Amino acid sequence: MANVRDATYALLRELGLAASFNNPGLTEETFLKNFPTDFTHHLALQEASAVAMADGYAQVMRKPDLVNLHTAAGLGNAMGILMTAAFTKTPLIITAGRERSRKSRRGNCGMSGATSWKPAISKRTVMSISALFLRCSTLRGRRPR
Repeated sequence: MANVRDATYALLRELGLAASFNNPGLTEETFLKNFPTDFTHHLALQEASAVAMADGYAQVMRKPDLVNLHTAAGLGNAMGILMTAAFTKTPLIITAGRERSRKSRRGNCGMSGATSWKPAISKRTVMSISALFLRCSTLRGRRPR
């Protein structure tokens, strides 16, 4: 594959994860640029809304779903809904963009699961999504009422 972005889309297709729920920021623009026509992009105006939509969709479809959030702050904004999804054992794969700041010497927000869609990033992103899909597929969530 040419880069991590292309490899990720190929994996998502193979896993049947063609719908994604997003609250993108600047760091996620490269992932959404030239978004494949066979994918469905559900835009949310706040991170909690993106996770809530994905939670409902995953419960109805009875399969894991992908959520792409904006950096550490976005993950923090979604935390309440993420706790609900964890309680109901909804299978969600959450990615959060990588935050780079001139004020930060470490280069990212310290999140071990942060992703970046730049071509130079390692193949760990694709392997992580694959491993999370397998793990999520074994969760037994509650049936929607």
